[in-house]
Amino acid sequence: MAGVRLNLLDYLLEHGLAPDERTARGLIMRGDVLVDEQPRTSPAYTPAADCSIRIRGRVERPVSRGYDKLAPVADRLDLGLAGCNALDLGVSTGGFSQYLLDREVARLYAVDVAYGVVADSVRNDPRVVLLERTNARELNAELIPDALDFVTGDLSFIGWGAVIPAVMPLLAAQARLLLLVKPQFELAARGKGTELADGIVASRELRRHALELLWDTWHNVGLRPRAVLPSALKGQKGNQEYFVLLENHGADCTHEEYLNMASQATGTELA
Repeated sequence: MAGVRLNLLDYLLEHGLAPDERTARGLIMRGDVLVDEQPRTSPAYTPAADCSIRIRGRVERPVSRGYDKLAPVADRLDLGLAGCNALDLGVSTGGFSQYLLDREVARLYAVDVAYGVVADSVRNDPRVVLLERTNARELNAELIPDALDFVTGDLSFIGWGAVIPAVMPLLAAQARLLLLVKPQFELAARGKGTELADGIVASRELRRHALELLWDTWHNVGLRPRAVLPSALKGQKGNQEYFVLLENHGADCTHEEYLNMASQATGTELA
């Protein structure tokens, strides 16, 4: 908004946040227009030049299938994300990030090694700190100064064991993580699964094994598994993927309890 001093009504129309004056007035008077995260109900109000303006709870068309992958699992877990400082690892076009923004996170750090692929609706949200050309293994407090309440992520060609050590120092006490586990990459990270046809982990037992392999990754740094749930949408090549909900230094979870979660999620029986 630098250099532009429009009243709130004109701002919504000028920036395409409302299709017409009647709609813009309605949004403002209902308190759905947030200026620096505070509702302003006067159409004549003139915001400061450096403020942020957004529409409360606006849900746009998903920018990618990632939104539809995360939403049913996160909604089922009832995470209560409003007001959180969050991190999205492997943001890509921004499906996971869009979900977090729709759930009213306070600040969102969006990380990806790529550049220029994030959808404009995510990129331009004032709550987003976009860290492009950034390797998740190299995150630090200089890049992310806020203690993180919530972390999610969808990474490819890398196992979570390579990333978690960089994330742990950034977490708030009792932070939660909801991470997408891709069995083919967890197996590959440990030199396994080289015999997979076209990279597809067809065996339920092998998918469970991939989840089991992550126990040390979680447990050794103090992350406590709370749930393992299958993704409703499969990966691009047809691989079944899984979400693991973790809590930072919460109540203990035993190895056996975690194995039971993995077994139930994959529809297999423990030997």
